[in-house]
Amino acid sequence: MTAEHRDAGEFGTWLAQLHSALRERRGMDVPCGDCNACCRSSFFIHIGEGEAARAAIPAELLFAAPHQPQQLIIGFDEHGRCPMLKPSGCDIYAVRPLTCQQYDCRIFPATGIFPSAATEQAIATRARHWRFSYANPEAHAAHAALLATGGWLMEHREALQPAISDVQLALLTVRGHRAVTIGHDLESYQRLWAQGSD
Repeated sequence: MTAEHRDAGEFGTWLAQLHSALRERRGMDVPCGDCNACCRSSFFIHIGEGEAARAAIPAELLFAAPHQPQQLIIGFDEHGRCPMLKPSGCDIYAVRPLTCQQYDCRIFPATGIFPSAATEQAIATRARHWRFSYANPEAHAAHAALLATGGWLMEHREALQPAISDVQLALLTVRGHRAVTIGHDLESYQRLWAQGSD
């Protein structure tokens, strides 16, 4: 790896870990180092019912998620920063929301879908530095297939309703790549997206 490139890990292992984390509703082990770009990108963070983060975040910073009364949201300040981000790092890191625990910007080079919003350019820059390795030809082929699926979904994203963000589209690419057995079937992806956006 060059100084500008970061080791993203072995692709097949990473993909299996991501599928497992999503299925089991647990966090990912992301080698963030000192990067906190996702904490500074104007994200609304969903906090599910029963999450320890609810008790750790001051009540005045939480509000109900639209169309999801069982979830709360924490917003961001005028600079796009999470209010829990302090100079020393995340003030509630040990009990941060599952959304934060699962956020892994390696999903962008894995799918070929990169953040396009102006507020997310620090994430896009970081994500472009990741480089996966491959334990075998199958892992390399799986990455190529995921990139192809991501490219196809980018071409058809306008058909997905409700509107979908870049990170949601990357997640849909990963979820659908495993779940949609017919290949590039827009109706199947629309159903998968509708289920995930409820």
